[in-house]
Amino acid sequence: MYTHAGVEPGRPTSDRCLPDGHSPSYQVYLATGARARRIHYRMRYAVYCLETGFEAAERYPEGFERDVHDEHAAHFLVRMGGLYDGGRWVGAMRLIRPEAGPLPTMAAGHLFPDAFATPRVESPRVLEVSRLIARGSPERGSPRLLYHLCQAAQAYAEDHGYDFLLFMIRPALARLLQRHYIPIELCGEACDHRGLRLPFRAPTAESGLALSAWRRRLGLGNTPERPHYAQLAGHPPFPYRAAPGYKRCWRPRGYHAPRAMEVPCAG
Repeated sequence: MYTHAGVEPGRPTSDRCLPDGHSPSYQVYLATGARARRIHYRMRYAVYCLETGFEAAERYPEGFERDVHDEHAAHFLVRMGGLYDGGRWVGAMRLIRPEAGPLPTMAAGHLFPDAFATPRVESPRVLEVSRLIARGSPERGSPRLLYHLCQAAQAYAEDHGYDFLLFMIRPALARLLQRHYIPIELCGEACDHRGLRLPFRAPTAESGLALSAWRRRLGLGNTPERPHYAQLAGHPPFPYRAAPGYKRCWRPRGYHAPRAMEVPCAG
């Protein structure tokens, strides 16, 4: 449990280093505080505005990429290493709740009419997974960081009584999830949204069983069997910084990066 520096007791999950010392340690945080959420928005700005160009950087002069859905979302961060031992932020995700109306993918009309029809649940509750970022791990190509993000999403859905998780993802990511037996089901038509995207749903309960098996395959048997995350509510000691090995992206004339932020760019 975490009780210092604004990290409230929650459901901690970490991937502790293995005896050989080469496996990274990950910690998932639910960013409940304003400062913690700003780390989330900075990471999104660096990736979606400055690196990929999916969002226009000039729309966010303060260096925080956010939209109307953030008011009704849970924001997650992943840190490699601890808060005080030179770790860094390497992952992010948000879960959009249907509090203000239909979820973005539902509102766009990409789903089959009976996408969430189920004999077991009359009116299923659904969360949409978006702004998924996994980067900076020394284990290039390893599913370990993705596992922790998926586990946090499933745990949050289970904790708050949601029956399904909804994804709008690229085919490559869908294949990766299926390779690890996450029970995603196609629930709509493909669309062109910054490349080909497909809508999938994943039932919360069945996903929990699949994630337990994935955990064991990753050799994480020493951690609790149930997924966990901790709440980051206070003043995080470290801002978002890029992983080593990344270079700064091209920036438009007159642009000044937010203070204490290093912009990652694959190169």
